[in-house]
Amino acid sequence: MSNLTGREKEAAFLKKLTQSTKAEFAVMYGRRWVGKTYLIRQVLGSSFTFYHTGVYNVKQAQHLANFHASLIKYSNGIDNIGPLNNWFEAFPLMHIVPKKFYLTYHWHLLIPK
Repeated sequence: MSNLTGREKEAAFLKKLTQSTKAEFAVMYGRRWVGKTYLIRQVLGSSFTFYHTGVYNVKQAQHLANFHASLIKYSNGIDNIGPLNNWFEAFPLMHIVPKKFYLTYHWHLLIPK
């Protein structure tokens, strides 16, 4: 982990969650461009089972299409997931991704291995 000046408390919290033996849920939020994604990537590296980042200023249909692509990418070869019409259809499909740890912030959903 690189030097995260001023973020030691948050980094320790994330690291502790990844060492838990049970499923954990945490929310990270804040203004754009303050380092949320950088912090998560520095602490967790590339150890994601599922990772999705939303795009600013696009319509819901595009968010759903991007989330659909992320589901297919991380679903262990399952590629017959149909197009998503709303988030009520999207989130239940998370069962196809191996689970241990969920971390969400804004449009980010991450599940480290």
